Amino acid sequence: MARVQYDGGAKAVCAREKESDDALRSSRKPLRTGAILLVVATVLAVFVNFMPLISFEAILQPRPLPEFRTLSQYRALLQQRVRKTEEPAEEAPKVIYFQARPSAEPTPPPPITGFRLTAYGRELGPDGFTTFVGDKPVVLSLEIVPYMSHPPVDWSVSDDTAASLTVSNDKKQCEFAALRDAGRIELTVRCSEAEIVMPVYVWGAQKNEG
Repeated sequence: MARVQYDGGAKAVCAREKESDDALRSSRKPLRTGAILLVVATVLAVFVNFMPLISFEAILQPRPLPEFRTLSQYRALLQQRVRKTEEPAEEAPKVIYFQARPSAEPTPPPPITGFRLTAYGRELGPDGFTTFVGDKPVVLSLEIVPYMSHPPVDWSVSDDTAASLTVSNDKKQCEFAALRDAGRIELTVRCSEAEIVMPVYVWGAQKNEG
């Protein structure tokens, strides 16, 4: 009888131990799950914290230098860069504007008060003069009042085949030479508003008597 009670007590003890083991195992399951979640969270945090450092290291990686076929090309490139740094920036040219002065109106020549023609040392009148073919040219001089150094004088004849005119640089003298027997022609001398028109008798070669 006593043995039966012992066996029952032993079974009861075994059943209690089994229940305690099951309770312990069931209590360890949440701890394992929490530990796994903690490890995963730690790994994620470390990865997130080191992401900027990883990208920064990638930026700081040295870039490969350009390859040059020859050493002279590398030196030429260095010289170009040195010149660019040494050459000063060109300044834009300064433009200075000057106000144009108004052009003065040309001064009109003074009016002529005296205008006469001389030859052979005397003043020629309305009868003019006579010349022959083959004679020396007649030197005509013009006197103008007031005095002009280079007056705008125009010399002309009515028939340029009968006589030729050679005018001086200052236009104050003229050589009149007969070319052919033409009889009466006209000589015109004009300066501004003054004018002289006189007859000139041009004859053939003069015959020598005797």
